[in-house]
Amino acid sequence: MKILIEAMHGMGDVVCMLPMIKDVQENYANAELTILINRNFTKDVLKCSRIKFKSIRIIDAHKKKLDALMQCMKLRKERFDLAIVSANTPVKKSKLMMNIIHAKKTVGIQYSSEKYYEILEDKYHFVEAHYMAIESLGLVKHDYLPTLYASEKSVKIIKNRYGDFDGITIGICVGRGDITYTDKKRKNYVYTRGWGDFEQHVDNMTELIQKFINTGWNVVMVGGKQEEKISTMILDRIKSKGKLINTVGETSIAESIAIASMCNVMVGVDTGMQHVADAVGVSTVSIFGPTNPKTHGAYSEKGHFVQSYQECQYCFGTERYKNCLDRQCLKSIRVNDVYEEVKKTISCTE
Repeated sequence: MKILIEAMHGMGDVVCMLPMIKDVQENYANAELTILINRNFTKDVLKCSRIKFKSIRIIDAHKKKLDALMQCMKLRKERFDLAIVSANTPVKKSKLMMNIIHAKKTVGIQYSSEKYYEILEDKYHFVEAHYMAIESLGLVKHDYLPTLYASEKSVKIIKNRYGDFDGITIGICVGRGDITYTDKKRKNYVYTRGWGDFEQHVDNMTELIQKFINTGWNVVMVGGKQEEKISTMILDRIKSKGKLINTVGETSIAESIAIASMCNVMVGVDTGMQHVADAVGVSTVSIFGPTNPKTHGAYSEKGHFVQSYQECQYCFGTERYKNCLDRQCLKSIRVNDVYEEVKKTISCTE
């Protein structure tokens, strides 16, 4: 049996799909799994899941539409028995893609008149929504949690490069979250989940890191190349660096997964790395504003959230979300609120 799984979303979204994918593999033990992703670095996430895929294909339907069409035509020739669509893929996009690929059977909440993700918003977590995508198949459900395994090779690389993390270690995802919308009126990007505007985000992260250092904890900053400016500004503003390690822009996703596995707590805004940390068994403290942790947060009981409740809370996906000039839901969260939540989380894990 040949099964196609569409997972053309961000890193955190793919992590949330892993329980469903693992269940599909358990139920169709002899099936060949092909998975579609839209970013090359997502391969590292899939490899660390230990789920066996026959093929991992990259399709960038946003930037390379013609190439995406050609790849879908090639997939059509493979004659898949079953195609499974990610729960958070828009209805029109999923139906167009699957009509081209033309598997014998396609399932997903987009194919039901009563269940599609806009209705699920603020009611079901992504993990649960992905299970809903396959419920029509009548499979045995195992209720798996998102799970990743840091590779021994990556852990060894991190230890050789940065040394052992002796004592309590706090991982910090320094990024500001998505940059998924462009505000045409202001002609700039909207950083949708940052801890305030750019300067405030940097100041808050700097103050939080300094408090951790002053407490005597190790701090490891994590992020990609796009976060290097933020990490440099933080380093310039830190007065006492203590045991501060900066890995921003220096590690692969597999190595970042290894770093997460070596931390006691991972702290950040609503980003994919928080889902990664949760999946490797690490407690997380996440700063939430426009998005609802009930649907977008780390899935396990190790996930902890800091919020500042506003009247317009959870506006993600709406026009308010794109055009908000204030983002009080994030700006009003105090550094000490996050610090105290981390302290409480540490005390519960010791």
